[in-house]
Amino acid sequence: MIVYLPEERHLVIDAKTSLSAYTRYMNAEDEESTQQALCDHAKAVSDRIKELADKRYFELPSLNSPDVVVMFIPIESAYVAALKQDESIFQRAIESNVLVATPSTLLTSLNIVRQLWRFEDQSRHTAELAKRAERFYIKLKGFVDTMQTIGQQIDKTRETYDRAFSQLYTGKGNLIKQAAEFKELGVSVQQELDEDVVEKSKKARGIDTLECQCHGLGVAVYVT
Repeated sequence: MIVYLPEERHLVIDAKTSLSAYTRYMNAEDEESTQQALCDHAKAVSDRIKELADKRYFELPSLNSPDVVVMFIPIESAYVAALKQDESIFQRAIESNVLVATPSTLLTSLNIVRQLWRFEDQSRHTAELAKRAERFYIKLKGFVDTMQTIGQQIDKTRETYDRAFSQLYTGKGNLIKQAAEFKELGVSVQQELDEDVVEKSKKARGIDTLECQCHGLGVAVYVT
């Protein structure tokens, strides 16, 4: 069995350990048969450890595995019986990069793998959230910059508009004044000018006259 780990890594678990000698050991009816079956069982476990070490799964090009393989023994007492018969099995397994696992230890290992995947998913989610936040910030900044540019253009357009429109009713010989003079000279007009514009022109003429008089007297004038 291949267990997939984060970062595209793998963990190989072998579950082909022979338990036929252990079955004979459990069913033996005399001491001699029991001892012989136990010796055969310990040898079977030891041979399987050596066999798995020689397979070198981690060198296969299709796998990205650490230099270990998990040897699964489905009966806890079977492994304990083998260790009682040959205490060196555990140390030889470690030296051969073989991790012997029973149901309890295998489940613990798989729970660790599950936690690793959970951390991986959280990290991936956090990274994706950071990317989205960055994209959102860039979009927002671009929008704000554009709106500021539009605002500046609107302000500039308004200034130009006010300056152009003020030429109608302020200054010497402004257009509204000239139009009013045409009317005073008897020029016939079909439509009257907007009263607000005419009124602004009159006020502007009055202010210009006042400013000229005050300036002649050396008085500064501030109009609000």
